[in-house]
Amino acid sequence: MRYVDGIPKPVIWCDIDDVVFHLLPNLIKYYNLKYWTNKALKDVWDLRYESVNICDIVEKHKLYKNMMPTRILHFLKQKRKDIYLIMITARKDIYVDDTMSELYNHWLEFDDIFMWEKKSKVCRLENVDHFFDDALHNVIDVYENAPKTKPYLVKRAWNDREEVNKLEAKWIKVPNWIIKLTEDEVYEVLKSI
Repeated sequence: MRYVDGIPKPVIWCDIDDVVFHLLPNLIKYYNLKYWTNKALKDVWDLRYESVNICDIVEKHKLYKNMMPTRILHFLKQKRKDIYLIMITARKDIYVDDTMSELYNHWLEFDDIFMWEKKSKVCRLENVDHFFDDALHNVIDVYENAPKTKPYLVKRAWNDREEVNKLEAKWIKVPNWIIKLTEDEVYEVLKSI
């Protein structure tokens, strides 16, 4: 909880890529053109294990620009006056300008932004109340290392438990305590805060 002008506001932390903006559609489109494949969102279940260097592709081809917003961006705008909003991304510092430009182009006001930081560490330091991310490993890290923060996994095709189990991937199963939310369910959580 933060006090802003004497008013208590819950601290909300949202990941940018694939929570506030759709990054993977741009990436998959590029990947399919470059490698002559026909991958879909459901095929990307964990970026850390893809055979291609995701960061190199995103950076080299400026996939951080002209991104489509998710509905979560619109929900955050509706709730903005009632929350202390922190944005986070795994993007490198050299993409601060692109990141800020995209956020400003979509009129999303926020209180702070962190680039390329360990998410659980910042949750502890910033006293984050609610954390929204699409990457299972980040949600688990926050759950285990930032006990005062309530983490939520934003449901996407690549983090869906059934898909992971179907692939019989060498990946940890989604723990039972994980709160997985669709975009509409994120909206309901934000409304209740």
